[in-house]
Amino acid sequence: MGLELERVRKCCEKLYAKTILVNSKLLPLLKLVIPFLLAAAAIFTIKSFVEPEVQVKYAAVFFIYFFNPLGMEIGIPAGLSMGLHPASIFTFILFIDATTALFLVWNISYAEKIPGVGRLLRRTEERGREFMGKYTWVRRLGFVGLVLFVMIPIYGTGAITGSIIGRILGMSPLRVWLAVILGSGLRSGLITLIALGALQLF
Repeated sequence: MGLELERVRKCCEKLYAKTILVNSKLLPLLKLVIPFLLAAAAIFTIKSFVEPEVQVKYAAVFFIYFFNPLGMEIGIPAGLSMGLHPASIFTFILFIDATTALFLVWNISYAEKIPGVGRLLRRTEERGREFMGKYTWVRRLGFVGLVLFVMIPIYGTGAITGSIIGRILGMSPLRVWLAVILGSGLRSGLITLIALGALQLF
């Protein structure tokens, strides 16, 4: 009986060791692939269920938002002026930030090795450290401070810088991601409301 139990114990230990080994190899790959799969799913959904002329508007909002220094502050009013529904723009921008933050909190060490991208991330990290030196309340408030930092609609804040600052603060990837989502949601909601009010004036 004792011999059988010993065999079972050794089999369980071997199975556990193999599971750990597989997870250690598979998990980094999943973390790298999942953000791209989410982005591909969003593109497929838009291509499948949205009219072609509206697809062009979403593409324009994406490029205005993602490749413009002012980002959300220009992208959301641009989308509204194109006739996109406020809730659609809010969801679209929040998804972009959530996916970008997810990629960064999981894969920033890989991203820093990509030519061009790595240099941009290092510059962003330097700017993040400058922000933390200027706005000491971010470190002091921790999670809430990071949410507020991402929420503030000024140049240099946002999902990418927020993700990097969360890393500097030593926060877990999950807490950083949640803080970025909350901050981005509050920020995009605020800008949407302001833009809607401005459009009504004109």
